[in-house]
Amino acid sequence: MKSAIIPGLLLLLGVVLFLALGSLAWQWPVLLWLLSNLLIFSSRWQQAWLHRGGFFRFFLLLAVLVAVFLSSPWGNWLALGTAVLWTVLAFKVLELRGMRDLMQIAALVLLGMGLAAWIRVDLALGLYFLAELFLLLLALLWQTYIEQRQQEGRLILGSDLLRLAFFDLFFLLFLLPMMALLFVLLPRTPTPLWHWGVGAANAQSGFAPELDPQHIEQLQLDPAVAFRAQITGPALLPADLYWVGAVLWQDDGGLHWLPGPTPPECGRSGARIWQQQIIVSPGRHRYLFALETPLDVDSPMPLASGTTSLTLAHAVDGPLRYRAWSGRAASCLTAGEKTAALQVPASLSPEIRVLAQQLRGQNSQETVQRIVRWFRGPSFRYSLHSPPGYPRGQTLADFLLRTHTGFCEYYAAGLATLLRLDGVPARVVVGYRGGEYDSLGGFWQVRQSMAHAWVQAWFGGRWHRLDVTPAATPSNASVSGGSALAAQLPWGSRLWGWLQWHWLNWVIDFSPEKQRTLWRMAGEDLQSASHHSPIQHNFQWPNKLPRLPIILLLILILGGLALGLGRWFRERRQDRRQRYRERAITLLRKKGLADCRPGMEFLWLESLPLDPALRCRLGEAIARQRYGPSPDAAGERALKELLKVLAKAPAGDHGPDKSVDRPAAGWQDDGQQ
Repeated sequence: MKSAIIPGLLLLLGVVLFLALGSLAWQWPVLLWLLSNLLIFSSRWQQAWLHRGGFFRFFLLLAVLVAVFLSSPWGNWLALGTAVLWTVLAFKVLELRGMRDLMQIAALVLLGMGLAAWIRVDLALGLYFLAELFLLLLALLWQTYIEQRQQEGRLILGSDLLRLAFFDLFFLLFLLPMMALLFVLLPRTPTPLWHWGVGAANAQSGFAPELDPQHIEQLQLDPAVAFRAQITGPALLPADLYWVGAVLWQDDGGLHWLPGPTPPECGRSGARIWQQQIIVSPGRHRYLFALETPLDVDSPMPLASGTTSLTLAHAVDGPLRYRAWSGRAASCLTAGEKTAALQVPASLSPEIRVLAQQLRGQNSQETVQRIVRWFRGPSFRYSLHSPPGYPRGQTLADFLLRTHTGFCEYYAAGLATLLRLDGVPARVVVGYRGGEYDSLGGFWQVRQSMAHAWVQAWFGGRWHRLDVTPAATPSNASVSGGSALAAQLPWGSRLWGWLQWHWLNWVIDFSPEKQRTLWRMAGEDLQSASHHSPIQHNFQWPNKLPRLPIILLLILILGGLALGLGRWFRERRQDRRQRYRERAITLLRKKGLADCRPGMEFLWLESLPLDPALRCRLGEAIARQRYGPSPDAAGERALKELLKVLAKAPAGDHGPDKSVDRPAAGWQDDGQQ
């Protein structure tokens, strides 16, 4: 069982690394690593592998690496690097013999965590890193313990693993505050690495700037968080949260609408009513999101010019953090916008044209009312699945004329098409609808499952939002179109979301500006405390901190520190006793004791021509310092004085005493040498 501890720890290290790498970990070299971990549980097989020689193992590794290069996707260096990492890790696990090999495995695991940091910046990455640090340190401590015990010829006690694990835990509790302090103190220097990240094949934000039923269907079944937003301004209900992503103008006569060509627009103008601080989850991003109607955005990356949507000039990888301002709907319509918003392709089904003619009213407002009323009739229902008889999906004509069953993209495309046919300018908007409010952090959490499409129509002198998608049924409560609009999250989800929000704000996005502001605030507070005059500053710590979790965390940290200090003092006391015992052996060896095994010093005293009284006193001093429960400096001084007397004492008249002095009564042999 004791020989399986190191292989077990290596297996746990690999499992945590697998979880941290996420989608990058799903490659065939992982099977090599798993097989290697299973084989090292058999020491006989491992010895046979090591006896094959270093050249054989080296060339076999090269052959496997060539296979990895040939089978990995070209252009995705992260996937290739991860596959190489698993391969090398598998071979190093098989070659594990001592501390040097274990240190190399530890370096490979930390390199794998570095790869994981390229594809994720969430709180889970920090937890995985702490788990790897704990397991690595425990493996190194246990290997050191094994090697020391083997050198001393002593038994390896499996129960000591628990003691080392507690030491490891307390060491991390001491280490984390120091790491946090260094993190705050060290200068924050922007580097090009901040803008590097994953390829599009590994992590997507989930948003697509087009109307594609298959894509939306996949999104609506994905519970991952798309972005988090903190809103400042008038209160909004979840049903009023429409997050604009892309504005689509080009109609192909069916369900696949596209953004361009973008018409000349009036520009973004109006009163800024809602300010949003938004953190978009890692992925490949080209579009930013904001509440209707976005007026301005403060983005770290430049925006593309001449677009209706908030479009970045170049797609970027990784997480994004920016601020946006939104206001009321725009009240102008250029000739170019009107032309684009009325475009209808010639290939449109004649049956849809007849339907539009039947729904046309006397003016634009009446037409809109009639069409919206028709969509909200009892025959329309929401469903993510194709209706019976349409195994390969339905067309726009099928939806409008026959099935009346579909999800948001069908309703948005159908509504915009009918409005355009009846002379009402309309455009489709794709983005997200709704949000889950986290009261601890004071922000909204928007999931991929809230992906949505709706229509903006021009009548009455401004753009109006029209959403005719029916509310989801209870069985489809997680999909959009009336989707997951919960105003509050469960307490556990709120706490996790709060931790995620502040992890991104104060760790991942701890910018030089934040660092300077933090230290300036600390200096102002110290100055105000010394002069007893309050100083106002605009810097704010994370709002609505949950008191109970923080109190529990402080109690846990303080309790851990207290236990760690107590254990440290106890071990230090034990180490001091051991040092006194070892120094007693050294003193006896200098006086001629050749055999230092327990009990042999009394046979040595018996062989010396000493006075019985001196021999007895020496026996008691040796027993106290080598076998007693509390060897100390006073006992060491007494032993030294007696050994000095031993060097000067003449041989006794009575000759050597044939009795062997044993430790005096009251001294207990605790087995220490």
